[in-house]
Amino acid sequence: MSNDAVTCEVKGLDQLQAALEDLGDKQAKAIVRDATRAGGKAAVDAFVQSAGGVHGEPGEMLRNPMSWKMRYKSIRDALAGSVKISATGTLPETHKGTGRGIQPKDRLYHRSLAYLVKLLELGSGGGAYRGQRYPVMTSAFDSNQQNILDKMIAVIQAKLERVGK
Repeated sequence: MSNDAVTCEVKGLDQLQAALEDLGDKQAKAIVRDATRAGGKAAVDAFVQSAGGVHGEPGEMLRNPMSWKMRYKSIRDALAGSVKISATGTLPETHKGTGRGIQPKDRLYHRSLAYLVKLLELGSGGGAYRGQRYPVMTSAFDSNQQNILDKMIAVIQAKLERVGK
């Protein structure tokens, strides 16, 4: 999931944008940061619920909210931010390398949860056969996009009310 990103742009919120621009830059960016983080938490909740169809150890780990990490990044010179959400951790079960992939032959290693999510999202293999896909993150985001936006808007509105805008 390193270069693949899901982007969401909110339009039609001119009043909130104007109210944020009337505030000081530092205060407005703090409100946007809090709203973006709230949206990220809502997305993680959606990912946890969506992982219900994944079986075995990967499914158990993906259903744990602590298996997801969020990194917030403010966009310079703009009232905007981004949250990068990724699965974190490794499965406790060890696997033996076959020598056909990254792992050397007969070397024991743990599969990372981020790698398994990538396989779920994109499928395995290459060429015409991509393997079975179960897009945990994509389908969860698509079906819960409005809920995530509503949480972000609610945080912005609540913070603006506190400062009197």
